[in-house]
Amino acid sequence: MIMTALHTRKQLLVAESALNRADLEFQIACLREELKTLRHQVRMAGTVATKAGLAMAAWTAIRRAASPARKEKGRGPLGWSLLRGAQVALSLLMSVLSRPGPTQEY
Repeated sequence: MIMTALHTRKQLLVAESALNRADLEFQIACLREELKTLRHQVRMAGTVATKAGLAMAAWTAIRRAASPARKEKGRGPLGWSLLRGAQVALSLLMSVLSRPGPTQEY
């Protein structure tokens, strides 16, 4: 079978198109893996930020409870405020312990 120049050119373009398609599929698969990794890292950062917020709330509650201005305002006993701070700290601890550790999803 004798191929004309146009027919040969067409076959080369079809082969090149198949290669480009395969390369695009590979790049999309790599992008999906990168997005999965990024999503995991964002979730972990959100978890750390939440835990830090809870820790700051506990620290603030304890500091307010121990402040000298508290006695001047005639507030209740220091023990109740410390108990509230301990409750916040305990909830922080329980949330940290209940979460599974980070896993690699590669």
